Amino acid sequence: SLVDRLALAPDFGRSQLDTGVLDRTIQDIERRFPGVQARAHEDVEAILEKLAVAAAHKNWTNVTTGDVAVGLYEHLAGQSVSDPTLRNFLDAEAQATTRPPLVAAIAEAYLAGWVEGRARTEATRELILARARHLPPRWAQLFQNCPEILEPKNAPVLLGRRMAEQVDPHAWLTSVGLPAPHGPGLMEAAHAAFLHVVPDPRSTAAVDRLLGWALPLGAPSLDDRRAAGVVDRIVSPWLGTACPEVLRAHCTRRIVDVWGDPRRDRPEFWSLTRTDTRHMLFRWLARSSMEAIFEIVSEAERGKLGERQWLERRRFWTGVYEQGLIDEAWVALGSDAVPIAERLYRQTQDVAFKTYDHQPRRNDTCILLMKIGSQVFVEGSHSFRIHVFPSPSRKTPEFYAGPYDLYDILLPVPHEDARVHLGPWQEWVRDRIAR
Repeated sequence: SLVDRLALAPDFGRSQLDTGVLDRTIQDIERRFPGVQARAHEDVEAILEKLAVAAAHKNWTNVTTGDVAVGLYEHLAGQSVSDPTLRNFLDAEAQATTRPPLVAAIAEAYLAGWVEGRARTEATRELILARARHLPPRWAQLFQNCPEILEPKNAPVLLGRRMAEQVDPHAWLTSVGLPAPHGPGLMEAAHAAFLHVVPDPRSTAAVDRLLGWALPLGAPSLDDRRAAGVVDRIVSPWLGTACPEVLRAHCTRRIVDVWGDPRRDRPEFWSLTRTDTRHMLFRWLARSSMEAIFEIVSEAERGKLGERQWLERRRFWTGVYEQGLIDEAWVALGSDAVPIAERLYRQTQDVAFKTYDHQPRRNDTCILLMKIGSQVFVEGSHSFRIHVFPSPSRKTPEFYAGPYDLYDILLPVPHEDARVHLGPWQEWVRDRIAR
């Protein structure tokens, strides 16, 4: 078995000193700065050039073991080493070396350069197995605790399954000796396998577990491309069914706190997520925006004549949302409402209370834009009429593109696409939605 092939002979010369503090310090450094081979491209090129000159002249006076380790890593990880003399030297050194730093470079090159079915990957794996007795302790620990890493077939799938069994996959991988759980090659494939086999995140704990993999404490975060896959996985269970309200709020808050609001922040990140993921987040955030404006205006109207009227509008539009009809929503506040929004944010730390645009024309008027099918509905506070923009043939307010000039939105009185909140206004809205 792989474990048998990796078994190390007892080291009778090992010191009996307590090295626990030193070991913990080393682990802490590796956790914060993973991957011993991380070097600037210019440094690597200079080292390879120095090795090529040394190999050509067979003069190794100024070459260090660290230089050779870099050369081995670059060569075995699949980087282009163009000089044939240097390639021959590195191949021979990989076959013959017993020096732990060079064996460690071979092990790291295996992880970083892993490609399924690639001959060099299999050859590097065999180099590791042949030098099991010379592996540095960390690498020996890793391969003994996770022999799946060296399986000739399905290594990422097997490792991904082990990761899915852990409460904290990143902490577990670090504890068993992996220097860079978010590294390239094998770990990139294991990441994909982990997301595939991990159970659907249908609880806040399950969501936080996935986010813990992407955002480990005390270590670098996952790169944007793979982090986008984590966001896709968090949202995926709810693409065809309603997400419970508490979980929806938890997901949107955690995701927006880290990667921003997909409606207007970090387009370079959000373009990496799936289209259906973004659409679902737009819908979830629509609920957050609606709840925010309802609460802000309710606070402004508390104890006033308009309080009851606004409560009626709040109930109606919440019902429309719960029917799954509102795809997007966005808020623009009049200046009188801004201090209320700021106070509510301080009280709740709900980012929805600071995610809005401005409407500077009327200080006391807030507006809510809602996308329902191909139409845009605009609701507003106080005496604002409901406006419908049924098609792009008439200038339609753009979402997430404020500030909004109210006079660009207001339609003449009377107008077939605007309605005051008197009589059967709710039936009028339902009829317009159904068109």
